[in-house]
Amino acid sequence: MLPHMAVSLAWNLWRSPKLSADELQDLRDRKLRQLIRHAFEQVPYYRTLFTSVGLSPEDVQATDDLKKVPVSTKEDLVAAGLSSRLAQSTSRDTCCVSRTSGSSGEPLSTCLNEREQTIRRLLGLRRLVEARFRPWDRLCILCDPTQLSSRRFRTRVVPVVLPPEEQIAQLQRIKPTVLKAWPSSLKVLMHHTRHQLGRFIQPRIVALSGEECSDELRGEIQSDLEAEVFVFYGAGELGPIASECRYHGGLHINADQLIVECGIENRPSEPGDLVITSLFGLSMPFIRYRTGDTGILQEKACPCGSRFPILTSLQGRSGKVIRLPEGRVASVAAVVNTALRPFPTIQKFRLIQESVGDFVLQTVFLEPPAEETLSHMKCRMSECLGSGVELTVTVVDTIDEEGARKFGNFISKLTAGSTPGPLDPN
Repeated sequence: MLPHMAVSLAWNLWRSPKLSADELQDLRDRKLRQLIRHAFEQVPYYRTLFTSVGLSPEDVQATDDLKKVPVSTKEDLVAAGLSSRLAQSTSRDTCCVSRTSGSSGEPLSTCLNEREQTIRRLLGLRRLVEARFRPWDRLCILCDPTQLSSRRFRTRVVPVVLPPEEQIAQLQRIKPTVLKAWPSSLKVLMHHTRHQLGRFIQPRIVALSGEECSDELRGEIQSDLEAEVFVFYGAGELGPIASECRYHGGLHINADQLIVECGIENRPSEPGDLVITSLFGLSMPFIRYRTGDTGILQEKACPCGSRFPILTSLQGRSGKVIRLPEGRVASVAAVVNTALRPFPTIQKFRLIQESVGDFVLQTVFLEPPAEETLSHMKCRMSECLGSGVELTVTVVDTIDEEGARKFGNFISKLTAGSTPGPLDPN
């Protein structure tokens, strides 16, 4: 992307939160009209969807008209296939193709062109700045390194698949002042240090994302690390969606780039399904996409000055922890999502824990897998689970939808507690 185009994008993103209500609405309506016409003319999936209900681009002129468009689910988009969801004017070779983490057990591929990648990166920076990030901060992300297309903002990365003691050793060397992580990954490190993680690292800010975080776990993280905690909400399909500002009154939605619908008709104060439309994703549009999360949308003033609506009571996939032999624990996201990300032909999966050291990985493939693929998959998963574990990989025809909605990608049949594994500070 040309430098002046990136500067223009950055300028517009920085001024958008201060727009008046009328200016913001005009911006959203203008982007929505462009998106709907583009999707109808260029994207086979949406052209078929619109035609099935007798809808034309002229029927959607403002955000209130979006309700005329049927809601799409992840299952709908997976079934449609990548080529049907990709704009015909977009070459897949010029896009970055990424996959969602598969927290529901069903990954979804997404294509982004250079402009869309830049917007996502700038949105990521905007939410960090709102959380008091400064240019001299040492930012570290505890994650799967393959998630990051670039090391933006001089970012350091600590892989979550490393043993806890190695993760902590790397964090000690980096000395992050801003730490971004899945809640379950920090839960594992706190478990490993007997809730004395703050003896090893002293970040000023902790940003939690990728999973639902309970108030109890948030309080434990804040107490252990003595850091200010912020919650970020995003999705692999959509990028950054909402984030807390320094006043912690809820999560500001990126309303200049997304339209978020939620709430129950006639009961707006109760959590409702989140249905999201991306206004900047033209290579592979997401229009009225049901995320599987719930929340409450509030139009209220915030002391930070942003006029973006606020999302509260957010509930999504919880960050589960796997109990392992020898008192070890591991984050489900760190193990399952990281290990299976390199396999694009896997359609669905579920990890079942029969006992502390006995696991079964159920998989559904788009095409029959080679033995080499299954062997590689078993090897990666076994490395993430660690020693003392027996893993069986099975290929099945289907995984029941009801179970996926209730349990996500992991089921544990254990009922008892476990003993923490110690780590002495240096």
